[in-house]
Amino acid sequence: MLAQESFIRLDRKVFAGRLIDDYLRKVGIRPKERYELDGLELIAVMVDRGLGVSLLPDWAPPWPEGLSLRKLALPDRSFVRRTGLLWQRASLRARLVRAFLEQAQFALDHQSARARGRNRKGRI
Repeated sequence: MLAQESFIRLDRKVFAGRLIDDYLRKVGIRPKERYELDGLELIAVMVDRGLGVSLLPDWAPPWPEGLSLRKLALPDRSFVRRTGLLWQRASLRARLVRAFLEQAQFALDHQSARARGRNRKGRI
């Protein structure tokens, strides 16, 4: 699909755009580039309007309203975008930061458990 359809690329100047470029090179896909933009929402709308296909990082809602898109996972799961959390040790909000971190870890563990359950049933 990425090699046959018009490709709407995420700007290679942003980190996720470089990851996408690296992925395409690694798997040997040379897309028919039509646009290169720095805007996930704009790209999603353009794909919805039939202007091409795209390879984007999976981002949490809210998405633009009324889009009819199909999201497919990459077969190569080695391309990930990692997120970290930094804070001052002596911060007055250290308890709040730790509570946030615990909730984030809980959500990640819950999501991983659900994914393992789907994979055992033969779905991805």
